[in-house]
Amino acid sequence: MDAYEIPLVVFTVFIQWAAGIVIAMVLLEFLKPKFMETIGKTSLKKSMYIAFTVSVIGTIASVFHLGNPLKSYTSLLGSSHSWLSREIITVILFNALLLLSTYIWWKMSDKANLRKGIGTLTAVMGIITVVVSGMVYFSMTLHPAWNNWTTFANFLLTGLLLGALTVSYFALKGKNDENGMGENVTKVLGSYLGLIVVALVVTIGSSFMASGNTSETTAVAAVSVSSVLFWIRIISSLLVPATLIIYFVVAKKVDIVNYVLMAACFVLIGELSGRAMFYYSVMKQYPWF
Repeated sequence: MDAYEIPLVVFTVFIQWAAGIVIAMVLLEFLKPKFMETIGKTSLKKSMYIAFTVSVIGTIASVFHLGNPLKSYTSLLGSSHSWLSREIITVILFNALLLLSTYIWWKMSDKANLRKGIGTLTAVMGIITVVVSGMVYFSMTLHPAWNNWTTFANFLLTGLLLGALTVSYFALKGKNDENGMGENVTKVLGSYLGLIVVALVVTIGSSFMASGNTSETTAVAAVSVSSVLFWIRIISSLLVPATLIIYFVVAKKVDIVNYVLMAACFVLIGELSGRAMFYYSVMKQYPWF
């Protein structure tokens, strides 16, 4: 196994990104229904299309991690004891629900209850998929750097951050295109992003606070801070979104749509870098099992 494991980096980040988009859209369905019934049902269609696209890309990328991709179906046979098999099953179910949600947004976006109901099911399945994916690494008790709660937090926050930025871009772009008609979603999206960034700071900080517990976690911390990938994540996934939140506060005076797009690109680079570091910092020291 390559220490950076690029196929797994793309797979995990993109699947989590897709889940995060759906979660953000469902959040707006419940918190800003009037916006979703007017501007949102049109402007956010592209968000759902992106969610399905990145999920498919992530799923395809996962196949390249297998020794023999043509026999990938055999990985489904160990669901009774293998978290890897369970991960594959949850990804299949998530993609199926995501396809259904995408179709509803494409052909029946005016049916609010159907859109919200299937969207909620898809979001729940997305969360389950992220948790099961985290269990693949958490269950490896010989690797304490993975065998702790920050694995789940990092996976979930990757999706939430990318998803929030994606939905924010299209929601605000649609709002601008409609000359500001509909409910103001800026405050909701800004608060949501703020909570995610704070949670990410706590998660990264907790990882380093616990770095002295074992020789592996100490080594992981040392490898991380000495790598450019770690600092790319800090700058792209923390500092850039933090600046964006400030822009949200003064949104009445500043056009932030293009800045949101730029921030999303930075965060994608940051999370891909961080995920590569997630694998490399451990795999540099040990074999896969």
